[in-house]
Amino acid sequence: MSPYAPTPADRARFAHAEHVIRAIPDLHQLAVLPVGSRATGTATLISDLDVVVILPDAELVTGRGAIYRAVAGIEEASNAGGASNASRNVAVEALVYGEREANKLARLPANPVRHALALAGATPGPVHDADWQTMAQWWIARADGYVRELERVPDEVSDGLVGLWAHNAIWQMLVGTLVAAYDDRRPPRDLVGLARAVGELYGSVPGRYDALDRYGTDSDDDLRTLPPLDREATVAQVRELREWVAQQVGRQAMSID
Repeated sequence: MSPYAPTPADRARFAHAEHVIRAIPDLHQLAVLPVGSRATGTATLISDLDVVVILPDAELVTGRGAIYRAVAGIEEASNAGGASNASRNVAVEALVYGEREANKLARLPANPVRHALALAGATPGPVHDADWQTMAQWWIARADGYVRELERVPDEVSDGLVGLWAHNAIWQMLVGTLVAAYDDRRPPRDLVGLARAVGELYGSVPGRYDALDRYGTDSDDDLRTLPPLDREATVAQVRELREWVAQQVGRQAMSID
């Protein structure tokens, strides 16, 4: 039995998001699949609506941008009251992959493509022990992309986007570290150290422990309630956390190509 069990409202949200994504001209969407907590009926009020989209490799570069703009339009319409109640006040996140990468991820553990296929009732095949370390490095490589963006972010980029990149880098490092720990069948050498490093990073923003996550918003009203983000300190601490993760998981950023 498939674990796909969204609420009726989330089922309607997924249907609307799929319609918008498939309506983008000049794209050949090979798959648009629900994934994440809203697909399993375990979402909280602040959970995003996550959708895996698979494109032909030749369309990935241009198609990813078109899809991001389309799903941003869903969120903008919902916040302005221009969408149905089923879509209102829920952020949509599209996870876009090329066909080649998606086919490889389907055979590996702990990733959105395999999860989406499982929710759709597919049987992607067995997972081997070595695959866990491969996926740990894949998650860390994704975090590295956000770290590189943080290191060269221009001044005109909003605190919201800087905070979002920092938050995304952190949680992808966490996933990679925990996946690597599963591979080794033992906890990371210093899991307490990881918790302390993350706590110090989030605590570096004055006012509230979880404030960094709250910077990841496009709402000027939300940002006005927060103190200015100390960008230099944030980037330095994300970099320090990355160094710690490198000791746990390994320094080699990898690709599954």
